[in-house]
Amino acid sequence: DLYSYHESFRAPDARILVVDDTRINIMVVVNLLKKTQIMIDTAQNGNEGILLASENKYDVILLDQRMPGMDGTETLQHIRELENKKNADTPVICLTADAIRGARERYISEGFNDYLTKPVEGNDLERMLIKYLPKEKVITDVGSDSDSNDGSDPVKPKKDDSTVSGIDALKKEGFDIESAMKFCQDSEDLYLDVLTEFANEYDTRGGKLESYFSDKNWSEYGTLIHAVKSSSKIIGAMELSELALKLEEASKKGDAAFVELEHGNAMQKYRDVCDKIRRALGIGDAPATDDDDEILEFEASGS
Repeated sequence: DLYSYHESFRAPDARILVVDDTRINIMVVVNLLKKTQIMIDTAQNGNEGILLASENKYDVILLDQRMPGMDGTETLQHIRELENKKNADTPVICLTADAIRGARERYISEGFNDYLTKPVEGNDLERMLIKYLPKEKVITDVGSDSDSNDGSDPVKPKKDDSTVSGIDALKKEGFDIESAMKFCQDSEDLYLDVLTEFANEYDTRGGKLESYFSDKNWSEYGTLIHAVKSSSKIIGAMELSELALKLEEASKKGDAAFVELEHGNAMQKYRDVCDKIRRALGIGDAPATDDDDEILEFEASGS
């Protein structure tokens, strides 16, 4: 339960790499770890991840399995085979929505050290990092840390009227706010950032989904609808997330008939969710941006 999640360790000398094609997933992980003081590098595809792994030594790498183009398994192989061997032995944790029986064994057989299910929850992430970070870099006695309160309860962000009214409006529209807040560390500020990112991604993502659908490129369609499924769950748009899951499974099986039947419905739900977010938060139809420096604005601002 992330309502009670509170960082129980710091690791200011540790450095990790997070590779995930979905910026919302990166935002959540970075902000879950903000108070641990871990140095975090991020990449949004396999090639970026390999480049960073060739330049820096990491203590842990969190690597998304399902990405467009090069997937996590192929990315891992390239990282392990880098000529400079910088991260040949670095623990690599697979990030996946695949929580079925035998998943852990399969990912370990592919070279991963362990796996975390997405959307990532704070306590699970913490346990995994404490397990794999070098013991000498982990400081577990943080009860007297000045950034925390009395060590028993997380600090709650201040709520202003616009934040409360926006979230209340989404709750009335059917968003599962309780579930969303668990993934967002019970932080209204982070939730608002994630909602805004979700809405702003629509133009790019929606256009790509339509293109893949028109081209009957079910592989890339499945990868992108998988990302929509994960992001929708994080923001509490459960109907969209569930339909995206069905489309993902259909595209995996090559069930073109189901995709063709439900694609239009899914796109309408996707548009509706984004419109509800824009109305509730009073934001315009801002286009998505590829400026990676902006995705961690929340973390940098310390809000």
